[in-house]
Amino acid sequence: MYQCDPHIGLGMGDAVVVGHATNLDDLKAAKLHGGLGRIAHKVMKAESK
Repeated sequence: MYQCDPHIGLGMGDAVVVGHATNLDDLKAAKLHGGLGRIAHKVMKAESK
């Protein structure tokens, strides 16, 4: 996961997933909020398909 610190509130960040994500439990356990939390939620939703 990476973010643009001054603009994360606008959702400027993303995640890089290569193959099948193996650390989703760590991502779910992290206390992510705001823009980075929205990005993490999108990653988890995409990986659950």
